[in-house]
Amino acid sequence: MSFVTVNGIQLYYETRGPVEAKPLLLIMGITAASAVWEKHVSYWKKEYRCIIFDNRGVGMSDKPEGPYTTAEMADDSAALLEALSIPNAAVVGVSMGGAIALEMAIRHPEKVSAMVAMCPWASCDRKGEAIFRHITHIKAHLRPEQFANFMQLLIFDKPTFDDDAEYEGLVSGQKEQL
Repeated sequence: MSFVTVNGIQLYYETRGPVEAKPLLLIMGITAASAVWEKHVSYWKKEYRCIIFDNRGVGMSDKPEGPYTTAEMADDSAALLEALSIPNAAVVGVSMGGAIALEMAIRHPEKVSAMVAMCPWASCDRKGEAIFRHITHIKAHLRPEQFANFMQLLIFDKPTFDDDAEYEGLVSGQKEQL
Protein backbone atom coordinates (compact mmCIF):
# COMPACT_ATOMS: atom_id res chain seq x y z
CA MET A 1 0.00 0.00 0.00
CA SER A 2 1.28 3.42 -0.96
CA PHE A 3 0.24 6.83 0.30
CA VAL A 4 1.36 10.33 -0.57
CA THR A 5 0.52 13.65 1.07
CA VAL A 6 -0.97 16.16 -1.36
CA ASN A 7 -2.89 19.34 -0.58
CA GLY A 8 -2.88 18.51 3.12
CA ILE A 9 -4.39 15.02 2.78
CA GLN A 10 -3.15 11.46 2.38
CA LEU A 11 -4.04 9.88 -0.98
CA TYR A 12 -3.87 6.13 -1.44
CA TYR A 13 -2.41 5.12 -4.81
CA GLU A 14 -0.94 2.19 -6.73
CA THR A 15 1.12 1.96 -9.89
CA ARG A 16 1.10 -0.98 -12.26
CA GLY A 17 3.02 -1.70 -15.43
CA PRO A 18 6.53 -0.91 -16.60
CA VAL A 19 8.07 2.10 -14.85
CA GLU A 20 9.52 3.30 -18.17
CA ALA A 21 6.15 3.09 -19.97
CA LYS A 22 3.97 6.12 -20.74
CA PRO A 23 2.07 7.07 -17.57
CA LEU A 24 -1.71 6.68 -17.55
CA LEU A 25 -3.58 8.36 -14.68
CA LEU A 26 -6.98 6.80 -14.00
CA ILE A 27 -9.53 8.93 -12.12
CA MET A 28 -12.57 7.11 -10.73
CA GLY A 29 -16.08 8.48 -10.34
CA ILE A 30 -18.21 9.44 -7.36
CA THR A 31 -17.99 7.20 -4.27
CA ALA A 32 -16.00 4.52 -6.13
CA ALA A 33 -12.59 3.30 -5.00
CA SER A 34 -9.70 2.83 -7.40
CA ALA A 35 -10.16 -0.96 -7.33
CA VAL A 36 -13.04 -0.50 -9.79
CA TRP A 37 -10.34 0.06 -12.45
CA GLU A 38 -8.96 -3.49 -11.99
CA LYS A 39 -10.31 -4.97 -15.25
CA HIS A 40 -9.01 -2.03 -17.24
CA VAL A 41 -5.64 -2.02 -15.52
CA SER A 42 -5.12 -5.74 -16.10
CA TYR A 43 -5.12 -4.93 -19.82
CA TRP A 44 -3.60 -1.43 -19.92
CA LYS A 45 -0.65 -2.27 -17.65
CA LYS A 46 0.88 -4.26 -20.51
CA GLU A 47 1.65 -1.01 -22.34
CA TYR A 48 1.25 1.78 -19.80
CA ARG A 49 2.40 2.70 -16.32
CA CYS A 50 -1.06 2.82 -14.77
CA ILE A 51 -1.60 5.06 -11.76
CA ILE A 52 -4.80 4.43 -9.82
CA PHE A 53 -5.77 6.24 -6.64
CA ASP A 54 -8.66 6.79 -4.28
CA ASN A 55 -10.07 10.30 -4.57
CA ARG A 56 -10.34 12.32 -1.37
CA GLY A 57 -13.25 11.05 0.69
CA VAL A 58 -13.14 7.55 -0.82
CA GLY A 59 -11.53 4.22 -0.04
CA MET A 60 -8.23 4.42 1.81
CA SER A 61 -7.61 8.13 1.12
CA ASP A 62 -8.30 10.73 3.78
CA LYS A 63 -11.86 11.87 4.23
CA PRO A 64 -11.68 15.52 5.27
CA GLU A 65 -14.83 17.47 6.00
CA GLY A 66 -16.63 18.13 2.70
CA PRO A 67 -18.08 19.07 0.39
CA TYR A 68 -15.33 18.69 -2.22
CA THR A 69 -15.11 20.36 -5.59
CA THR A 70 -13.89 18.91 -8.87
CA ALA A 71 -11.32 21.72 -8.85
CA GLU A 72 -9.88 20.49 -5.52
CA MET A 73 -9.85 16.93 -6.82
CA ALA A 74 -8.16 18.03 -10.06
CA ASP A 75 -5.50 19.72 -7.93
CA ASP A 76 -5.12 16.45 -5.96
CA SER A 77 -4.65 14.54 -9.23
CA ALA A 78 -2.01 16.97 -10.51
CA ALA A 79 -0.26 16.96 -7.13
CA LEU A 80 -0.16 13.15 -7.17
CA LEU A 81 1.69 13.23 -10.50
CA GLU A 82 4.05 15.86 -9.09
CA ALA A 83 4.72 13.76 -5.98
CA LEU A 84 5.51 10.77 -8.20
CA SER A 85 7.89 12.92 -10.32
CA ILE A 86 5.73 12.39 -13.40
CA PRO A 87 5.79 15.56 -15.55
CA ASN A 88 2.59 14.66 -17.44
CA ALA A 89 0.35 11.72 -18.19
CA ALA A 90 -2.47 10.54 -20.36
CA VAL A 91 -5.57 10.87 -18.18
CA VAL A 92 -8.72 8.75 -18.20
CA GLY A 93 -11.66 9.74 -16.03
CA VAL A 94 -15.05 8.11 -15.69
CA SER A 95 -18.24 9.88 -14.57
CA MET A 96 -17.20 12.35 -11.86
CA GLY A 97 -13.63 11.30 -12.68
CA GLY A 98 -14.29 12.57 -16.20
CA ALA A 99 -15.36 15.92 -14.77
CA ILE A 100 -12.22 15.94 -12.62
CA ALA A 101 -10.10 15.14 -15.70
CA LEU A 102 -11.71 18.05 -17.59
CA GLU A 103 -10.99 20.36 -14.66
CA MET A 104 -7.41 19.02 -14.49
CA ALA A 105 -6.89 19.84 -18.18
CA ILE A 106 -8.11 23.40 -17.54
CA ARG A 107 -6.20 24.00 -14.29
CA HIS A 108 -3.04 21.99 -15.04
CA PRO A 109 -2.75 21.65 -18.84
CA GLU A 110 0.97 20.89 -18.62
CA LYS A 111 0.16 17.71 -16.65
CA VAL A 112 -2.25 16.29 -19.27
CA SER A 113 -0.65 14.85 -22.42
CA ALA A 114 -3.90 13.26 -23.62
CA MET A 115 -7.33 12.72 -22.12
CA VAL A 116 -10.34 10.44 -22.35
CA ALA A 117 -13.39 11.63 -20.45
CA MET A 118 -15.93 8.82 -20.09
CA CYS A 119 -19.48 10.09 -19.39
CA PRO A 120 -18.39 13.35 -17.70
CA TRP A 121 -20.34 16.55 -17.24
CA ALA A 122 -19.24 20.12 -17.68
CA SER A 123 -21.49 21.53 -14.98
CA CYS A 124 -23.96 20.21 -12.47
CA ASP A 125 -27.58 21.36 -12.55
CA ARG A 126 -30.20 20.93 -9.83
CA LYS A 127 -31.17 17.46 -11.01
CA GLY A 128 -27.53 16.33 -11.01
CA GLU A 129 -27.02 17.76 -7.54
CA ALA A 130 -30.16 15.98 -6.32
CA ILE A 131 -28.94 12.68 -7.76
CA PHE A 132 -25.52 13.04 -6.12
CA ARG A 133 -27.05 13.98 -2.76
CA HIS A 134 -29.32 10.93 -3.03
CA ILE A 135 -26.40 8.62 -3.88
CA THR A 136 -24.53 9.98 -0.84
CA HIS A 137 -27.61 9.38 1.33
CA ILE A 138 -28.04 5.85 -0.02
CA LYS A 139 -24.38 5.02 0.58
CA ALA A 140 -24.70 6.15 4.20
CA HIS A 141 -27.73 3.92 4.80
CA LEU A 142 -26.93 0.72 2.91
CA ARG A 143 -24.45 -1.98 3.79
CA PRO A 144 -21.40 -1.83 1.47
CA GLU A 145 -22.44 -4.90 -0.54
CA GLN A 146 -25.94 -3.45 -1.02
CA PHE A 147 -24.49 -0.15 -2.21
CA ALA A 148 -22.20 -2.02 -4.62
CA ASN A 149 -25.25 -3.83 -6.01
CA PHE A 150 -27.14 -0.53 -6.37
CA MET A 151 -24.27 1.07 -8.31
CA GLN A 152 -23.91 -2.03 -10.51
CA LEU A 153 -27.60 -1.76 -11.39
CA LEU A 154 -27.04 1.85 -12.47
CA ILE A 155 -23.81 1.25 -14.39
CA PHE A 156 -24.07 -2.12 -16.12
CA ASP A 157 -26.48 -3.03 -18.92
CA LYS A 158 -28.77 -6.04 -19.27
CA PRO A 159 -26.32 -8.11 -21.39
CA THR A 160 -23.78 -7.87 -18.54
CA PHE A 161 -26.31 -9.31 -16.09
CA ASP A 162 -27.35 -11.98 -18.61
CA ASP A 163 -23.77 -13.19 -19.24
CA ASP A 164 -22.96 -15.88 -16.65
CA ALA A 165 -19.27 -14.98 -16.27
CA GLU A 166 -19.95 -11.24 -16.08
CA TYR A 167 -22.78 -11.76 -13.59
CA GLU A 168 -20.52 -13.89 -11.40
CA GLY A 169 -18.01 -11.04 -11.45
CA LEU A 170 -20.71 -8.61 -10.29
CA VAL A 171 -21.73 -10.90 -7.43
CA SER A 172 -18.09 -11.41 -6.51
CA GLY A 173 -17.60 -7.63 -6.45
CA GLN A 174 -20.48 -7.29 -4.01
CA LYS A 175 -19.01 -9.98 -1.75
CA GLU A 176 -15.65 -8.19 -1.73
CA GLN A 177 -17.40 -5.33 0.06
CA LEU A 178 -18.24 -7.55 3.05
